[in-house]
Amino acid sequence: MVSFKNIGLLALALLASVLLNGQTQFIAKADRYTVGKNEQFTVTFTINDQASKFAAPDFGDFQVVQGPMTSQNTVIQNFEMVVQLSYTYILRPRRVGNFTISAASIQVGGEKLYTKPLDIKVVERSPQADDPNDPQNLARKLAYTRIKVSKRSVFVGEPFVATYQLLTRVNVGNPSELEAINYSNAYKKDIEQKSQNRPEQEIIDGEAYQVFTLKQHLIIPQKAGSFSPGTVTWEIPTQIPTNQRDFFGRQMVQTIKQVSEARFPSVEVKSLPRENRPANFSGGVGKLKFDVKASRTEVKANESVVLTLELSGEGNIKLTDMPKIDIPAAIEAFDPKFSERINETASGMSGSKKQEFLLLPRFKGTYKIPSITFSYFDLNSKTYKTIESEEINITVLDGPTYAGGGSNSSTSPNPTKEKENVTYLDEDILFIKTTTDTISVKTLPFAARKNAVYYILLYPFFMALLGVLLLLYKKVNNNSPEKRAKRARAYLKKQFMLLENLANNGDSNGFYAKLSNELWSYFEILLAIPKSEQSIETLERRLKDLELPDSEIARIIKLFTRCEMVKYSPAAVSNMKNDLEEAKDLVAKLENQ
Repeated sequence: MVSFKNIGLLALALLASVLLNGQTQFIAKADRYTVGKNEQFTVTFTINDQASKFAAPDFGDFQVVQGPMTSQNTVIQNFEMVVQLSYTYILRPRRVGNFTISAASIQVGGEKLYTKPLDIKVVERSPQADDPNDPQNLARKLAYTRIKVSKRSVFVGEPFVATYQLLTRVNVGNPSELEAINYSNAYKKDIEQKSQNRPEQEIIDGEAYQVFTLKQHLIIPQKAGSFSPGTVTWEIPTQIPTNQRDFFGRQMVQTIKQVSEARFPSVEVKSLPRENRPANFSGGVGKLKFDVKASRTEVKANESVVLTLELSGEGNIKLTDMPKIDIPAAIEAFDPKFSERINETASGMSGSKKQEFLLLPRFKGTYKIPSITFSYFDLNSKTYKTIESEEINITVLDGPTYAGGGSNSSTSPNPTKEKENVTYLDEDILFIKTTTDTISVKTLPFAARKNAVYYILLYPFFMALLGVLLLLYKKVNNNSPEKRAKRARAYLKKQFMLLENLANNGDSNGFYAKLSNELWSYFEILLAIPKSEQSIETLERRLKDLELPDSEIARIIKLFTRCEMVKYSPAAVSNMKNDLEEAKDLVAKLENQ
């Protein structure tokens, strides 16, 4: 027999349910509250009333794979038609741990409503990992990624190639890289891929896979030890079979966006031997050649000689410093011209780089350029080898006598008067004749009869001379501090737009490399610092000449230091957007100086 007390409680519960259903509710829920590290899950925010100004929560601990996807349904509550509005997101965890998705908000009438926070637990292994019917597990068996390296043991400075591959037994869409590897203590260069990426066949555990190359990196480790920089994560749209058939009886498929993680194999990086290491060793590793040659060895005073230093072969050429040379003080040496032709392919690094010095002997005599030695570590013999160039003697056949203490004195001369006999136009040297032929009075009548011919012959010469003078005038005028500042400001304004794109795309290596290059180019224009003299010390000295406050100089030096740290230690990446704003602020203060 049902008591009146129980009937009363039931009535109260029904009444509370009716009242609750009649209220506006804004609810957040997830399809799962425990997920695997690379597993996707769904979060939906639902409001049962007319609303506006939906504001999603901060998904900082999760990557938004897709969303918001909005839907609107009409349901019957308490015999009334009610509109339900939903906002759905597909999320993926960034790391393992316990995380909270904060409240979302929405506007209903004049009131702002909030959802309750959601607690999500992210575990290393998906709870569905052992479910053979789970679509994600099936997709991982049919397609996955891996990393192969060309060498498992190398010396410091020895190049090797890392190849990122996709292996699949089914049709897949274009993979997208979700999380790249940060290469610290290593030089890394992307290897350009062929336009047509033809797959190879490989049999693994009795199953035939098609193997595609996703990308390749040329890597040169800079520190001894175990080199294993981490994992790379890809999203692969993978077609998996279903239990359904189409009209013709063919098995239907569905596309699953699975996440594949590939770990970089461990590479042993050995230290270069300390025993028998030459004092002039500058880090060259491989099979290298070194050569020094002069364009000519017999000249007259003020005639130029080009001295070329060339490093070539296979190995870490790009990272190897060229040896220094000693130029006699009686020979004027101009800033060297640098050039390189480096090939960075799946076979490694090869090519050559040159330093070309323009020399200008001023005085009569014979001058000796001592032999230059270059040392490198040979990978074939596992020993250091030293190459010594031949001594070069430059003979100046005529000209004034140098009084600076011998042909190869280290005291620099100051032949100001002699310099007046040479005109410089960019890299060319034009010699101006300093004497004129004397015209006899007896020849004047004959010359007068030939005036027209002389004018015709001399006209091109005078026009060329006028052109040279105009070019020199423009060059001097454009090199004024005001002109340089204007050119530097216009140049950097364009580069800041490109840097913003790199920062927005998350390309830290490209961003900091470009930021460093463009800042050097800016100071090269603004402060007239040639590339051969570009160093932190030179920059600091020039900035002090501008009477810039020490605090501002320190900010500029720290910005350059951060750029250099990222080059070989990407883990040192800070906030790219903050560094870009820092650069803009520093440039603005320089312009007001």
